[in-house]
Amino acid sequence: MKARLLGDSLRLRLSQSEVVEVAEGGSVANRTRFPGGSSLQFVLRQHAAPQWQARISDNAVLIDAPAPTVMQWAKGDDVSIDASLSIAADATLTILVEKDFACLTSRPGDEDCFPHPASAD
Repeated sequence: MKARLLGDSLRLRLSQSEVVEVAEGGSVANRTRFPGGSSLQFVLRQHAAPQWQARISDNAVLIDAPAPTVMQWAKGDDVSIDASLSIAADATLTILVEKDFACLTSRPGDEDCFPHPASAD
């Protein structure tokens, strides 16, 4: 899983096996370690509640996506699912979860990515 932060938005890109893992009720995580022993982790999982949830706990960003939304996305052709969560009267956290496509030029680490729509393969 790749994570990208920009202001009040979070974008997660998942490989094929990670999409399957979340769709089967599991979770996917990625941890970045820092000097001195600290780390920051991003975790995505599906849950039974009908709405998205997001929180930070013990140096982990935890994102819970509704199971029906995850299942439909994982089995379909949609590239992404998203949510907007209120964080204040005038502010919203935007969450975007995408299928990660391979680059058009072969790169290490692309083996488990989804085939790029513009590729000839």
